[in-house]
Amino acid sequence: AGVGLGVTLAGRALLKKRLATSQPVDAEVAPEAGAKPGRVAIARADGLMRKRTAASCDKAALIYEEELRKAPADAGLLLKAADAINAAMRIRTDGNTITIDGTVETPAKKAVWKRDGAR
Repeated sequence: AGVGLGVTLAGRALLKKRLATSQPVDAEVAPEAGAKPGRVAIARADGLMRKRTAASCDKAALIYEEELRKAPADAGLLLKAADAINAAMRIRTDGNTITIDGTVETPAKKAVWKRDGAR
């Protein structure tokens, strides 16, 4: 389980696989030279969050969670991790949309919230 986020094993394995098979971080996301290791990782995750794709939010969530293991009392970092996870779920499921007729609650979208919502 993730620090304070209750990450499921299946969800974590999926995110790690996505992170391992992703492209390298580009220059716009790279942190400043000479920054402290923890701050470098957080800066990288912050840059990934600015991209606002499901994959980049997943990567950012993993980085924030890893940094939380080192500083579990960091409330700001916990908020960033929760935001990254929630953003990825909203993107995958068309969350926060107005529906006039019908529903966007498909079984596949419910599965996303069940899997990642527990984090």
